[in-house]
Amino acid sequence: MIKVILFLKLALLVFSVSTNAQQISDNERRGFDNLAPIFIDVDGDGVPDRIQPRTYQTYHNPPGKRLLNKYVKNWITFDLKTSTGKSIKSFFAYNYGIAGQGGSYWVYSLVPAGDVNKDGRTDLMFYSGDDTSAETVILLNKGKRFSVHSRKITDSDDWLSDL
Repeated sequence: MIKVILFLKLALLVFSVSTNAQQISDNERRGFDNLAPIFIDVDGDGVPDRIQPRTYQTYHNPPGKRLLNKYVKNWITFDLKTSTGKSIKSFFAYNYGIAGQGGSYWVYSLVPAGDVNKDGRTDLMFYSGDDTSAETVILLNKGKRFSVHSRKITDSDDWLSDL
C-alpha cells in the first residue's frame, strides 16, 4: 500500500513538472478571425502593452500550374507596441495551415508565461489547437526581440502508439 502511494505521489510530481505552469482557459482562446488587441505588460513597467495580431497568406505556386488552395499558407503574426512607444513588428509568426483547410488549427491564444528563464522579463506562451491536437510555443522576451524557447505538439491520437 505504501509503495502504491509513493508511486502515485511520484507520478503526480513528474506530471506537474512536465506540464506548463500556465494553462490556457477556454475564454482566452480565440478564432483566427478574432484580431482584437491583446494587452499584456511585456516590458515590466506596470502598464499593459498592446499586442496586435494580424493574419496574412503566402503563395507558393509551382511554375506553369494553376494556383490551388494547397499552395496558399495561412499565417498569424503579432506586432508589439509598448506603453512607452517602442515597437516590434512581427515578433512572432505562426503558420496555422493551408487555405484549402481553412487552417490546421481553429483557435489560438497568446498569454503571459511568467519569467521562464529567470531574467526578470515577462515571457509569453502561444497556443494553437483544435479538438484533437494542439501546439504550444514558449517565447522568451529578450528585450528588443522574442525567441522561441520550446515547442510542444500534442495529439489525442498519440496514446494509441503507446500501447
